[in-house]
Amino acid sequence: MITIVYLVAVFNNVYFCRIFLHDANMTSGNAYFYNGVCMLATFCASRILPMPYCYYLFWKSLHPDSYWHLPVIFPLITTLDVMNLFWFHKMIVGSLKIIRRRQSRATHLNGKTVTENDQVTLTQ
Repeated sequence: MITIVYLVAVFNNVYFCRIFLHDANMTSGNAYFYNGVCMLATFCASRILPMPYCYYLFWKSLHPDSYWHLPVIFPLITTLDVMNLFWFHKMIVGSLKIIRRRQSRATHLNGKTVTENDQVTLTQ
């Protein structure tokens, strides 16, 4: 069961079109932004949120006769989860930078402050 949960975590890498958008220099568009939001949400849902449940399954599945694999398996799982937390932190920081940049572009377009009632199409 633990293996299945970790394999499902790999399937959230379906947002490879973000790479193509970046290579095509389309990083300021809505497609790039919403793709990043979806990638962040699926990363969290498939890798971060299941962590406690995986540890619960791991400790529940241990028997006294299977303690020999504990020094091998537990550091491996912990290392993978620390790396996932590290990348999730980097994704959050990058997402906040992009959101702040989009907000500053929306409020200061051509030196004028844009009000909420204005309809603005941001192009670069």
